[in-house]
Amino acid sequence: MEIDLRKVNFDCVEEKVENGHDLVSWAVRFGQPLLDNGRAWEDIVHRWRSRLPLPDPKVSMDRAKAMRKRMEEMRDIGDEDAFADLQVSYLTHRARACLAKAGVYPQSRPELPCQLRKLGELQLAGELEAILSERENGAAIGLGVEGNA
Repeated sequence: MEIDLRKVNFDCVEEKVENGHDLVSWAVRFGQPLLDNGRAWEDIVHRWRSRLPLPDPKVSMDRAKAMRKRMEEMRDIGDEDAFADLQVSYLTHRARACLAKAGVYPQSRPELPCQLRKLGELQLAGELEAILSERENGAAIGLGVEGNA
């Protein structure tokens, strides 16, 4: 199980949520605090959970394009491990962009393929699911970098 632990400065959290910061917004929607002195995080979640802005699809597509460029660079120099890691990021950013554009709040990476299938995005769902499965099994696969990014 992956855990992403972050220390948060409460002085800027609400501004980040209001501006659509994807990681902070995701944490408000799905995160679980390990420590919440004074219930500050609980208060933020209570105020924002029902009105979180969707992530900006353009930001996700820009990130996907950057990952694709890095993927190609790593493939060209023969770094298969880096290529595989970047491929996961590339497909994840494409998935998040697709979902946000459709008005669906992206869930965690393992849940993205199911969300994509519900939208009819079968090819992207299959590609992401395959690379996540291979990653989980500790092997890298050589999917192409075709796509709209």
